[in-house]
Amino acid sequence: MKRLKVAVILFIFSGFMSCKDKTEGNFSEEEIERQSLEFNQYLDDQFQEDLADSPMLQTQLGLKTDYGKFDDFSNIKLAEDLEKYKRRLSYLKDEVDEEALDEEANLSYRLYRQDLENRIEDYKYRFYDYPINQMRGQHTSLPSFSY
Repeated sequence: MKRLKVAVILFIFSGFMSCKDKTEGNFSEEEIERQSLEFNQYLDDQFQEDLADSPMLQTQLGLKTDYGKFDDFSNIKLAEDLEKYKRRLSYLKDEVDEEALDEEANLSYRLYRQDLENRIEDYKYRFYDYPINQMRGQHTSLPSFSY
């Protein structure tokens, strides 16, 4: 029984010792904070770029900058978006060090990266869709701006 207690205590202690704090690694708290701020600013910039490119999103957010216009749904625009997603994913992989981000920015990084990877992968299936069905489609989403 005594050996079991010692084994459990050692197991728990080794579990605590294996947990690494990010500040114990290669990055100081200041570096982590700076990298996280830079990454969050990058995400804000990308959102503003997408917002400027989408009159329908602007309308949904209550902005009247391109009021009364529709998004571009052409195949050319889809190909341009694919290249944009590839550039963004390349930036994430090459320029952003995931270890240098705080917990919240790291979560944003992983979610954004997964979203980009999904969009890139889904591009090859862009014609495998039912543009109109009984619940939604361009015949209802364009007039009501719902997705």
